[in-house]
Amino acid sequence: EHEARLVIWDATTGDRAAVLEGNYGNLPMFLPGDKAVALTRFDKEGDLTVRVHSLPEGKEVVSKKLPGPIEFAARLVGVSADGKLLAVNLGGAKGKQTATLFLDTKSLDEVARWTGPAKPIYFGHTDGRFTPDGKRFV
Repeated sequence: EHEARLVIWDATTGDRAAVLEGNYGNLPMFLPGDKAVALTRFDKEGDLTVRVHSLPEGKEVVSKKLPGPIEFAARLVGVSADGKLLAVNLGGAKGKQTATLFLDTKSLDEVARWTGPAKPIYFGHTDGRFTPDGKRFV
């Protein structure tokens, strides 16, 4: 069993600021103001979680188990300009529905959800971005 690490570097000094242990699923999503970073992760127990860590020290601020079967993958697809909403796509299983969850970045509570139809021959992933004013997700 292998466990990955995510290293946070200080780009001005080249020093390592923090190391986050675990199997992180995709690239981090930086919250506005560069004070926090959101990540998805598969825990050892098989739970799929989203986590927010403070920067630069990497301390976990909030964590939440995501709904969905283990065949799903979670991808961070956007953060609103005001930093209040995080869009997380659940998908990846061939022929399964895809869902985009909109989470409050402070609590990671689900605020809204968009669910796409299942397509029998495709893998379910949904990309998207918030509009610059943060009021719409396209």
